[in-house]
Amino acid sequence: MGIPTDGFTDIGIDAQAETKAGAGSLVARGTWIHEKQTFNASLPAGASANLEDVLKVFRLNTSSYYPNQWLGLTLGYFQTTGTPDTVRYAPGPVSGSANGDPKTNGFSGELDFNPWQNTRLGLQYTLYDRFNGGKDGYDGFGRRASGNNTLYLLAWVVF
Repeated sequence: MGIPTDGFTDIGIDAQAETKAGAGSLVARGTWIHEKQTFNASLPAGASANLEDVLKVFRLNTSSYYPNQWLGLTLGYFQTTGTPDTVRYAPGPVSGSANGDPKTNGFSGELDFNPWQNTRLGLQYTLYDRFNGGKDGYDGFGRRASGNNTLYLLAWVVF
């Protein structure tokens, strides 16, 4: 008999659609992932409360670029759900879960300026409605989901 191992099987779909809109364009993107986790090694070692868990990810966003791709606005929604597991998602400051639930969801927005080919300057904001199963005190230490909201200033140069 071999050494027990954990297994992860992912099934996913990615899609993108783009269309011209006057002097600009509209782009819609979506992602769906279903992951089955089997903990043949982690369960006996005490690193999981369940033999099998499921984790699901859904993301959807839409972008509008105008005029001629110089300016862009992107708005999106994201959600992660799955099997509650009080060991894998244990209470802990910032990244823990008071109820063992991985449910996380929120919204994102990004404003882009594309001054020339292969260069993007942007400002992105991510707003969390729920993080690791809760809105208030989600980590068991009083942290609110909104405490993970993030503002990014970004610069991309692609060669």
